[in-house]
Amino acid sequence: MRSVLAALLFRLMTWVAFASGHTAQAQSLGRTEMAEPEGTIGAPGKVDVLPAARDDEIRRRLLDILEATGWFPTFEVAVRDGVVFLSGEAQTAEVRQWAGNLARNTQGVVAVANRMTLLPPSAWDFGSASDGLSQLRQDVLLALPFFFLGVVVLAFSVLASWLVCARPAAC
Repeated sequence: MRSVLAALLFRLMTWVAFASGHTAQAQSLGRTEMAEPEGTIGAPGKVDVLPAARDDEIRRRLLDILEATGWFPTFEVAVRDGVVFLSGEAQTAEVRQWAGNLARNTQGVVAVANRMTLLPPSAWDFGSASDGLSQLRQDVLLALPFFFLGVVVLAFSVLASWLVCARPAAC
């Protein structure tokens, strides 16, 4: 009788563990938002059956926000069944990613296809040269204590050699 009770208890415990594991896994899949690298296709965390916002409302809202920033020389937004298609040109990769995140976080959006391209850098853009000069200035400031230490050591060496040679029998 004890073995039958033990077997029933074991089956009950495994059933509860199995059911709670699947429930926890299903709940975590619905709530977890994972950052996906650019260019990869991933499934959305949540898809509404009855969308709260219509496609034209989503498009109008995104167009207004993107236009207000002034970060995009040219851009176009298309929305079909909650899927947002972004196209145009972005000034930097960060701005391009920001536009994709904006679209993802908009109510009623199911997925985002970010087709924005980056503008080529201008021939008159001296940003990298300015960054290089800034780094060089920081390196010089970090090296100054060592330079002064070398000057002090050199001065002591010259002084020591002068004192040694000042005596006529030493030189």
